[in-house]
Amino acid sequence: TEASLQAASLYPPYRITSQLLADLDVKPDFEGDGMRAIHRRDGDQDIYFVANRNDRELSASWVFRVTGKQPEWWDALNGERRLLQQFEEKEGRTHVPVRLEPHQSGFVVFRSTARERSETENFLRLRPLLTLEGAWEVTFDPKWGGPGSVRFDRLEDWTRRSENGIRNYSGKAVYKIRFDAEDIGDRNLSLSLGEVRNIAAARLNGQDLGVAWCAPWRLALPERVLKARGNELEVTVANLWWNRLLRDSSLP
Repeated sequence: TEASLQAASLYPPYRITSQLLADLDVKPDFEGDGMRAIHRRDGDQDIYFVANRNDRELSASWVFRVTGKQPEWWDALNGERRLLQQFEEKEGRTHVPVRLEPHQSGFVVFRSTARERSETENFLRLRPLLTLEGAWEVTFDPKWGGPGSVRFDRLEDWTRRSENGIRNYSGKAVYKIRFDAEDIGDRNLSLSLGEVRNIAAARLNGQDLGVAWCAPWRLALPERVLKARGNELEVTVANLWWNRLLRDSSLP
């Protein structure tokens, strides 16, 4: 049309959409410093997948072009769904204070009428209570070229070990350690695995804690599973087959 041709002549091609929307006072669908988001609708629900692609924590107020609905947080890793009670509606959009750890992601969902608001922070602030220091017993499966049980004086990347059976090992290895946890309590506790390559399953005192396969590499501890003394933690880690292929490629 004549109008569209005139618009195209006013703006460089790469600015047509953003500039026209700004001129029409159409607010961005999502705003969040350092964040990426994908938005889709399912009936009357608005679903935003948000991801922190940085190696640092991000804490800010995200802005969603939704009004009149209660924001919720859905965690795809553990199935948790809960209300985000700290939010504000301004100029046709909802502002939600959110904090994500490095490389963490999740869903912000708007599906019901807004009803619950408070000044309670939307995300708990975790603090370290105990660092598991000391030696670990690590078992590498001999059927896959591993040396069996080995002592690690500290946690380290096994691809940097001097032993061929460890440095070039691909498969599952089981880490075990015993520790005491006096005066900690047993509510709202989590086990942080730091950084895993590439997937890990954990058990504490014989109870399955689940699987960690991406950031933030953290597993929730059920109540009454942690003891004051004599805790036994077992973490099974599996890496990629590529580690063994690198070794095999150098063999005659």
